[in-house]
Amino acid sequence: KGNIIISGVGKSGYIAKKVASTMNSLGLPSSFIHPTEASHGDLGFISKKDLLIILSKSGKSKELNDLNNFALYKKIPVILITSNSNCKFAKRPPYKLILPDLEEAGENKLAPTISTTMMLALGDALALSVSKSKKFSEKEFGKFHPGGNIGAKFTTVKEIMHKVPKVPLA
Repeated sequence: KGNIIISGVGKSGYIAKKVASTMNSLGLPSSFIHPTEASHGDLGFISKKDLLIILSKSGKSKELNDLNNFALYKKIPVILITSNSNCKFAKRPPYKLILPDLEEAGENKLAPTISTTMMLALGDALALSVSKSKKFSEKEFGKFHPGGNIGAKFTTVKEIMHKVPKVPLA
């Protein structure tokens, strides 16, 4: 009924921003909220009509506590996307999407790579699934993308043609 508010911290935050952007382009009003900013007054941005999606690989990010507690207090539905089904957060939200806890890529296996790729793929899949269920059309997609190469694909001849006035011949 409201907006989709997406949050995460660190690399999960970047993924949350991208997922919100994808949802907007598919007709699903969405915004990213940084959990630290939320803790310092921006919680007023979130209403009972909204849906909150929290992305956190570990599910232990302290920055997300206030956001999650506020959602519980206001009875705002929360979807948690995490790789840790045993985290404190996983016990609270009614909707949990648990990703496999796979080893990260690279020599030291620390940099968020595999986990963020899985979050991104799942976020895009959610966006596409919901837009399909809402019967979001190709025409509507075109209206949200008037610029760039995507916009050019939806430009009609009528939109770019100039009418030349008829001048009678003498």
